[in-house]
Amino acid sequence: MLRLSAPNAYYLRTAQAQTGSVRRQLQAALVTLRAGAELVRTTPVLLLLFTAQLFVGAFLEGFFRIQRAHLLTNVSRPRLVLPGIGALDVIVWFGVLDGLNSLLTLIGAEIVRRSVDLTRPVMVARLLVGCYTLVLVGGLCFALAGAFAVAAGALLIVQLFQQLAQPVTAAWLNQHIASDVRATVLSLSSQVSAAGQLGGGLGVGVVSNRYGMRAGLMLATLFVTPLLALYAGSAVSSQRAVASRVSISEP
Repeated sequence: MLRLSAPNAYYLRTAQAQTGSVRRQLQAALVTLRAGAELVRTTPVLLLLFTAQLFVGAFLEGFFRIQRAHLLTNVSRPRLVLPGIGALDVIVWFGVLDGLNSLLTLIGAEIVRRSVDLTRPVMVARLLVGCYTLVLVGGLCFALAGAFAVAAGALLIVQLFQQLAQPVTAAWLNQHIASDVRATVLSLSSQVSAAGQLGGGLGVGVVSNRYGMRAGLMLATLFVTPLLALYAGSAVSSQRAVASRVSISEP
């Protein structure tokens, strides 16, 4: 009997230890989650960035989901003909645009790295206002364009300044997160973006099916509009805070 009961007792103790370990891990995860959510709720900059992330997600999913279909369907494209090869497929145009986008993004990122101090909230907020203003203008031009040159130029503007804004926003976000809750806050940010993508994608899909892709692209682009107000307000608030600190420090 002792030989039979001893292994059972061992497995019972092991199962209880594992259950206790899982419970402690869940409790620690909940504590970290609450701390991250509380940090976002009580930090105005993080709350602003999370709200912005919602609209960015809606824009990205809605716009880039149908932009190539718009180029194929609503925009007249010139033919690429090479001697000895003949007419090239339309996929070549997408390759050319992707290559130009990569080159412009590298150049733009280097300019931002050298000229923008990411530790200054006023400068960062103004940069983001400028980026998303150009994204808004470029997106509307792309939606309405019928000529390939106009559509391609507008699309490159949208892609360039959206891609420049993303790392700037990420750097700004990281500056306001404590290391012990950084992973949790970044995970929450991704979930907020996913919620925006879900809502934006559904809305743009419904509008595109009912009124056409141009209307869908315009709706997706308009999701950028709240970002201008959010970042402009942040720039004004940061500038006032700096002015207040300067006036206090002066004798």
